[in-house]
Amino acid sequence: MKKKRILTYNSLHIDEDIYFFDAGINALIKYENNNGKLRYVSPLPTENILGECLISQLVLLGDKIICVPLNAKRIWIYNMISGSWDYIELGFPDVQYKFMKSIVYNETIYMIPTKYPKILVINAEGKILRDLQEIDLDYSGKAIEDMIWFRSDIVVDDNKIYAACCSADFVFKYDLTLKKKEWICLNTDFGGFSGIAFDGSDFWLSPKKREISKALRWNGHDEVNEIHLNTDFQDGSYRGIVYDKGEMIVKRENSSIVINVNNFKSQRKDRAYFVYENFDEKKVVDYDGNYFYLRDGVVRKIELMMDSRYRSDFISSNSGGVKGIFNKSLILQENIEFQLEDYLSVLIKDKKGNYEQIFNGKFD
Repeated sequence: MKKKRILTYNSLHIDEDIYFFDAGINALIKYENNNGKLRYVSPLPTENILGECLISQLVLLGDKIICVPLNAKRIWIYNMISGSWDYIELGFPDVQYKFMKSIVYNETIYMIPTKYPKILVINAEGKILRDLQEIDLDYSGKAIEDMIWFRSDIVVDDNKIYAACCSADFVFKYDLTLKKKEWICLNTDFGGFSGIAFDGSDFWLSPKKREISKALRWNGHDEVNEIHLNTDFQDGSYRGIVYDKGEMIVKRENSSIVINVNNFKSQRKDRAYFVYENFDEKKVVDYDGNYFYLRDGVVRKIELMMDSRYRSDFISSNSGGVKGIFNKSLILQENIEFQLEDYLSVLIKDKKGNYEQIFNGKFD
């Protein structure tokens, strides 16, 4: 039985089951702990079935799952009782890489932007979603074309959000209690950061530019120190930084660098992570499709592998067949998530099996 690897940006644990959103196609997935199986729940109703990186995070509010949009055009809300979808419209639906992180504070969701121009706030008091609010970033530095605000690794400490800017050497600080925002200039030459983490005393920031081989340790005020990283540009793009039991894990595309926070020594490791977060709880997704999480003090593993035929049937059933796969385009590009064999499987399943249906015309 042929299997297809699944990558996902985030997971949501509800009782014994786990929800994921597929980063390769438009699919909400549920892992059923009682039988150890993955099953497709539903696609987002009006998004392309082959849409990539649609959702960055799943947030539970009452009996609803809030889907934080990365490339999706709306904030989608899944009702677990009725199995139905609702949505909230966005002011800038066509922005790509909208949000990579959100937090919940006092029954309010704060969506932290990557390329979206504002922080979005959803008041969910009493588990009823209320009007969408916006917080202007009021960036105080030099204007930068195609601004990238923040990636997924942020810090929440003492009721304050700290997010490291990807495009400039600033940290954005937002007081959740006082509703006060501040941009803090670190006066370095990094040209932006890929993430920020906190060890209980100091903040650590990972670089954004791949040629930089140093991290930053910051006391939250006026003291900044550079920490050498045992790495080079061949390790690929920086993906962020997380704190884990006395160590800082700097994530790169092809490796990871582990820093001892006491002696500042760093060690390069060949293993790379698609996701490594330790925000509310530790969760890891590697590039082989393995999901690791901590439960009752024990590290548990789930293989995120889906039966290829089941996957093709899901795509076909939710796309309108071949015509839907092309999505009004004359060209369909093969990629690692949807290859020629996947297209042929959809074509075979499509009862019409008629190329004329794709273009509403005939080939000469």
